[in-house]
Amino acid sequence: MNIMIVDDEKMITDSLVALLQDTGLFRKVVVANNGIEAKNKLQANHYDIIILDINMPKFDGLELVKHIRTETTRTPEIIMMSGQFTPENVQVAADFNIQYTLAKPFNAKKLLEKIEIVSSKIKRAA
Repeated sequence: MNIMIVDDEKMITDSLVALLQDTGLFRKVVVANNGIEAKNKLQANHYDIIILDINMPKFDGLELVKHIRTETTRTPEIIMMSGQFTPENVQVAADFNIQYTLAKPFNAKKLLEKIEIVSSKIKRAA
């Protein structure tokens, strides 16, 4: 499986990359620092899971979710994370069938639990 982390905070992406590489679940762990970079990487590669932050400059996580759900043919599972979940962005997540969210700050155990759930779902669907 391939996974992409989309967040504009380098400290977060660095720690998530190290954590996810240690699981041995993923062939590729890729980072995008904003939604535009993620959009470009999605055109070149397929990702089974995308972990994305809502609040980012240039092209935020909600815009990226809309793009993924309406403009791509292979839709990855998405884990949305934010330090500021609002009723509006929770509704957008629901509208675009985002079933997995993480409130920042979160610990490694919570993330790995979500990853395990999502990975199992992907394997069952294959």
